[in-house]
Amino acid sequence: MKLNETILEVMRNICNYFHFDKSKNKEYCRVQGFFKEETVALEGDFAEGDWIAVTGSRGFDGIYILKENNLPVENEVMPSINFTLSDGTNDIILQKNMTSEATVNLLLPRAGFISLCLEIKEYMDNPDNFPNSKIGENVIGFYSWSKAIGENGRPLTVFQVFSERLKPFRQMFSTLEV
Repeated sequence: MKLNETILEVMRNICNYFHFDKSKNKEYCRVQGFFKEETVALEGDFAEGDWIAVTGSRGFDGIYILKENNLPVENEVMPSINFTLSDGTNDIILQKNMTSEATVNLLLPRAGFISLCLEIKEYMDNPDNFPNSKIGENVIGFYSWSKAIGENGRPLTVFQVFSERLKPFRQMFSTLEV
């Protein structure tokens, strides 16, 4: 699983996309993004390394990190910056000759959230963390899978394993659907 897919699943699970400033009671930044070939043009307070949520596009909906792209900007109405989308590891190459428009929300995750998502991704990428037995404890040498088995004898989901650490980020409802 890619990092942006892991972050999206975690954000869905905790109902928090970090896109709302509670102190000011307003959204941080929402703009229309213009996807053209290899870049997305954004107007507003966006910078390299920002996480964004894309909604309403033709196949690009999801969470991405922005990488600056120095291609010339062809927007006379409002100055914008061209960015390349990344999944956290690789750049996302948009389809050639494809133009699309979507809503782009700036996401401002709190300190420690992305590093927790990295831990969750590493946990999910390791098949040894998921017991293949529904009941009981599997022991091989000194390694035990009991950490991933609940009181009822069934395997825990990754969100149950990390639930205590995810609690500070959890919300009841989200106003953003990705």
